[in-house]
Amino acid sequence: MRPRLVTVFAGVVAAAVAGCSSKSSGGTTPPVPLSPSATVTATATPSSSTTPTATPSPSASPSAVAAAPCRSTHLRLSISSGQGAAGSSYQPIVFTNTGSKPCSLYGYPGVSFVDSSGHQLGLPASHSGGSKQLVTLAGHGGTASALLQEPDPGVFSPANCKQTTASQVKVYPPNQTGALFAADPVVICTTKKGRTSVRTVVVGASGE
Repeated sequence: MRPRLVTVFAGVVAAAVAGCSSKSSGGTTPPVPLSPSATVTATATPSSSTTPTATPSPSASPSAVAAAPCRSTHLRLSISSGQGAAGSSYQPIVFTNTGSKPCSLYGYPGVSFVDSSGHQLGLPASHSGGSKQLVTLAGHGGTASALLQEPDPGVFSPANCKQTTASQVKVYPPNQTGALFAADPVVICTTKKGRTSVRTVVVGASGE
């Protein structure tokens, strides 16, 4: 009887071993390799620390840059016909751009009257009225002007006027040290009470 028990036991052990072996080999999941597409996507994704490219500001465009100041050597001076009102006459001092490029003027010109020898007569014109503005003169003929007020010598006593006749008007364009001249034979006062005055430069040739 003993040999039969040994045989049965051996069969049970063999079956158990086979079952364990079957579970072990059938239940194990092989590792899944990383797909190539996933690797490319990860590499192409930008880092959160990436700084975007800056867009140029509109103020940096060439059109926003003001024209260079007009130099005296690129300007021609002329005196337009004036008109009288309330004891004074008004004459536009006209600047014409003779250069090929646009240029700009800003503020008051320096104005005085001189005799035929170039000597100044009386006081230079005072600054009077007008709001300062940047005026651009186009190349080859662009104009700007300032209105000159000349008090009528006839409204003053001889002592308060001390009149004389000028030969030319001498003008310094705003912010320039080179003077321009134009013929202007006019009777003026040489005293402080009869002093001429000039307004700020504006666009065009009217002075206003």
